[in-house]
Amino acid sequence: MTQSPPFTRAIANVLLVLLLLGCAGTVSGLEAALGETIPLSGYSPSSQWVYLYLTGPNLPVNGVMLNDITKQADEGHFTRVSVDGNDYWSYAWNTANVGGRLDAGTYTIWVVNGPNDRSNLAQADYRTLSVTLGTPSISVNTVQQYGSMDIASVPPGASVTVNGKFRGTAPLSVTDLTPGTHQVTLTLNGYYEFTTPVEIVAGRLSEVTATLAVIPEQTPVQTAPAETLAATVPVTTVPAATPTADGLLPALFLTGLVMIGIAGLRCR
Repeated sequence: MTQSPPFTRAIANVLLVLLLLGCAGTVSGLEAALGETIPLSGYSPSSQWVYLYLTGPNLPVNGVMLNDITKQADEGHFTRVSVDGNDYWSYAWNTANVGGRLDAGTYTIWVVNGPNDRSNLAQADYRTLSVTLGTPSISVNTVQQYGSMDIASVPPGASVTVNGKFRGTAPLSVTDLTPGTHQVTLTLNGYYEFTTPVEIVAGRLSEVTATLAVIPEQTPVQTAPAETLAATVPVTTVPAATPTADGLLPALFLTGLVMIGIAGLRCR
């Protein structure tokens, strides 16, 4: 169990507060949690010291020391910070160690080039910084636990998708699976598709072996060539029809009788 502020802003980088001659104004504010340490730094070419004090909720109007809020600036109490040879200064404000209790809310840090409280700034060079301090909360940081899966196919080489996402060809291992049910599908040309749900447990290995069923080949329908069909069709000979024209048979018959009669006469 770790304690973390409600604001997820990194305050590791030094916050630069510029203090320039003849210039006064407010620097954009920041948010932090009560109990955090806020690094402050800046530039002051007009003096060897800068004087810091704080105003805000339930504090005296003219300010108090940053490191001891029980001591007032209008009584001569400031958080004094030295300026180096390059005219820069820095200070780490530990909001957990202020000689008293700060309430959650928005505060103003005053940075002045002399020991001037808020009521005596007419002849001073200063800058201000707005800081919002929130109430810290307790949270539990957990690390995501994953499960894994070994996937094989018979025959090998099947394409594998997990929850519709291609993961490779079997055999293979998938190690970044969250706990729960995952749909595993294997496909291979010439075989039926194989799909199965797989339950994944954090920190455990699940194994899947898919025996793929062959898709049967269809028997092609053979069609004989046209000349072959013609050769195999039996030929039926239909006898020619006997002419039946009216008078044809009687005429032939009479002719025959006449010829027979003539022949008989000659024999006599």
